[in-house]
Amino acid sequence: MSRGGMSMMGVGGGGGMSMAAAAALVNPQKPIRPYFKVPYEGTYEIIGDEISIPPKPGKKPPTPVAPSRLSFLLAPGADEDDTLKLSKDKEAKTNNALFFTYNIGESMPFYYFSSIESASCKERVPLGFRVIPTTHDFNQVTSTCSKLDLLIGFDTGDILILLCEPLKKAANTQCNKDKTIATGKVTKIQWMPGSTTQFIASFASGCLVFMDTEREDPPSSSARSDPSDGFSIVKGKNPKHNPVSKWNISSKAINSFQFSPDMKYLATVSQDGLLRIFNYEDETLVVSFSSYYGGILSLSWSPDARYVVTGGEDDMVCVWCPGDHVLLARGQGHKSFVSSVQFDKYNCRQDGERHIYRIASVGEDTRLLLWDFERDSLRRPRNMSISFSGSRRLSEDDKKNHVAVAASHQQGGALIESKGRNDVDHIYPIVEHRVAQEPLSDVVCMEQFLVICSWGKVRFWARPKSNNQSSPPPSSATTTTTTTTTTTTTLIVIIITTHQISGYLHH
Repeated sequence: MSRGGMSMMGVGGGGGMSMAAAAALVNPQKPIRPYFKVPYEGTYEIIGDEISIPPKPGKKPPTPVAPSRLSFLLAPGADEDDTLKLSKDKEAKTNNALFFTYNIGESMPFYYFSSIESASCKERVPLGFRVIPTTHDFNQVTSTCSKLDLLIGFDTGDILILLCEPLKKAANTQCNKDKTIATGKVTKIQWMPGSTTQFIASFASGCLVFMDTEREDPPSSSARSDPSDGFSIVKGKNPKHNPVSKWNISSKAINSFQFSPDMKYLATVSQDGLLRIFNYEDETLVVSFSSYYGGILSLSWSPDARYVVTGGEDDMVCVWCPGDHVLLARGQGHKSFVSSVQFDKYNCRQDGERHIYRIASVGEDTRLLLWDFERDSLRRPRNMSISFSGSRRLSEDDKKNHVAVAASHQQGGALIESKGRNDVDHIYPIVEHRVAQEPLSDVVCMEQFLVICSWGKVRFWARPKSNNQSSPPPSSATTTTTTTTTTTTTLIVIIITTHQISGYLHH
């Protein structure tokens, strides 16, 4: 597949990068300040070295042609014999190991932590592909210190199931090889929560596909159905072949999806500007919410499954309540596309009857924003000008899309149209901090630190070592309570015979 003349695509397949993102790349501003303060919490600081792939002698660094995404794995400890053999440390004890990977161009470097506390990590097994990886996910159930199970989706629509063991060869299985299941690039892939073999993938063709590693591809494209504007489900007919089921959701790309923590609901966001909430158990569409403008790129459920936060091409962070079928608040602060959002479960807290939720967001404007959301303290924005009253002005493409979407909801599920800026309460960031020179593509909230990923680089920001004395009382909510334990990280060397992954890896 020729890569000549390929332009850099925007996040989520929405076209080219925004002007602010392009300016950040061409004209980097002053150096990054290595710390920022959060009210009532303390100071976050850069910890460890910036992670990136150094260029080979005489060659340029890898070109980011797809947004870099992060995948982490906290693997259960190996037994004492495996630990001693793999780490070659006579003082090692049974413990946990933290791995992570990210995609950059046609490469995927793998890292393990030699020290979690200092965010010190070492690279192992950089994989080079002949096609571009766009998404990946470790199996949190089956993976251990001695075995890593990883899914990788590609821009060609192919899926690679990589099963690797330390000091041994890698076994792999390829799915959707001949596009007999779905077309378009894989926009997100994820193991089904709690499953050892089943996983789900979203595609740029507008579908969600449920598959099983123990099944094979169908012999023909009979399992593939053309995307449409209406929601429909196609069940697999042969128990030996994938897919298990296929959900045709939209004619536009599904940019992301996520199960609610209680596994009752499945939320998707797509390039048609809709957040859709499905009842996963009943396989029905419950409600759809329309964005203010453009596609929605990212979403996250709150730890108690009450709310969903999204970010997208309207440069806003939005908080929705699926149970009440309402948009609760919009957050304005980013100056470009909001590429990734996440509820920070380690900072969501309950103070008596008050429920306060922390949200982290990153965008193509190179900035990290932190938000505290509390439903009972929302504020309606002042009228800025008469042009902002009422609903947004729709383009001709938007009008056609809304007609098609409205028709699709005749099959069930409420469609909640977008409201004007002055008709929705606003939340305001408690922190705005520029954290990179390049557009940001992903944020992960971990117990020890925030992990920020730009297009090809990863940086760790350590949380405050101790809370400020004037901070609010600690959370009493069971859904957000965390227990801090001291663990020793196993040093693990993973050796993969790359030529075993036929047709994908550079030799």
